[in-house]
Amino acid sequence: MRIISLSPFLLVVLLIVLSPCESSNNVIEKTCRKTTNYALCVSTLKSDPRSATADPAGLASITLDVLLPKANATFTYTLKLFESVSGGTSLYRFYGTCVDVYGNIVASHIPNALSELAARKFSDARGDAAMVGNNAAFCEEQFGGRNPLTPGNNEVHDLATVAADIIGSLG
Repeated sequence: MRIISLSPFLLVVLLIVLSPCESSNNVIEKTCRKTTNYALCVSTLKSDPRSATADPAGLASITLDVLLPKANATFTYTLKLFESVSGGTSLYRFYGTCVDVYGNIVASHIPNALSELAARKFSDARGDAAMVGNNAAFCEEQFGGRNPLTPGNNEVHDLATVAADIIGSLG
């Protein structure tokens, strides 16, 4: 029977190669512990390969990057619903309010949060990320109960809250 021995050089190389995986998981878990939705934070960040090399500010940016297409999909769906109802009805007003809200989310709040985060203006970035969550909740409240936008509103709200929490932990 032959015993395999590793040279000290090979052992060091293996440790260096394997250590980033461990440390990236630690950064994700440590960062996500500072949020109000640990499970969503971890699953979102672990699903994006950029997280493996990201610092906490990078993780916040990744969360906003994941949020943008979700908010855009909700905006597109809201616009479709708005166009399908008659003017003057309460649904027309509710969907119209949500179209305005999501238009601001995708055109202003998320892009601003990303820019402010890159400029290390954490307070401003957190404010814009929090505004996304608040606006999604406001859209939901227009209906006074479950409606076709509820899944999208909840998803956008929850992910925006995670982003705001991460940014808030940066300083």
